[in-house]
Order: sequence, then C-alpha cells, then structure tokens
Amino acid sequence: MIERINRIALTSLLLAGVGVALGGCETWKGLGKDVQDVGESMEGGKSESDDAEGTEGEG
Repeated sequence: MIERINRIALTSLLLAGVGVALGGCETWKGLGKDVQDVGESMEGGKSESDDAEGTEGEG
C-alpha cells in the first residue's frame, strides 16, 4: 500500500516538474529557439534573431 502511494507521489512530482519546465516556453518552437540560442552562445556566435534585430532600423 505504501509503495503504491510512493509511486503515485513520485509520478505526480515528475509530471509537475515537466509541466513547470514546459511552462517556461510558450511553444515547442520557443523551446527549440531557446536551445538553439544557448548552443550558439556557447559557441560564441550570433543567433539569427540577433542579426534580424540589428538590421530592422537600418536602411
């Protein structure tokens, strides 16, 4: 009985953690962009969104 309660509690905590993690990004596309930006910052490069923001006011 206690093992079943522990399993339910652990599953609930896991699902809550996943919900919080996914709640940080509005969409899966947003998650992909976040991961891409982190990878590019680790490489020291600029992301495409940085390039687009820098050229909007020019011209």
